[in-house]
Amino acid sequence: MVKCKKYVISSEECVCHSIPTGLLEHTRYINQQSLFVGFRIRKGDFGLAQETIDAIRKAEAAAEAEEKDAAKAAEEIVAQARIQAAELKADMTRRAREAAAGREEDAKTQGEAMIQAARTEEVSELENLRSQVAGKQEQAVKLILSELL
Repeated sequence: MVKCKKYVISSEECVCHSIPTGLLEHTRYINQQSLFVGFRIRKGDFGLAQETIDAIRKAEAAAEAEEKDAAKAAEEIVAQARIQAAELKADMTRRAREAAAGREEDAKTQGEAMIQAARTEEVSELENLRSQVAGKQEQAVKLILSELL
């Protein structure tokens, strides 16, 4: 606890004024209010201010270390994401090539089947035309012979 007339101790709340304060802030507040002309400060009270400064420095150092660790972790996460993206891209490319090769094979098979069907139809049509030609040839020969005889 802080007693304004006798001692100022660390950064507790001033009992008289109900304000949280450290040594310097408390002194300024009291001087502004002109309530107390002077008060005694115990020997060693400034050591608490040094302890506070040291604690702040340690906290800042810890925060910097945590920030560096977070940055390093972020870099690792980004590196992992890049690796996964490259693997995913390679996998998707491989799958697309396999699918394209499969479709190409299907198209070749279908094309060959269509060509074979066309050849079969051509052969049957050729046979049909040959039989028609043979029939017409006989008629032509008979007509020519009948004209000559």
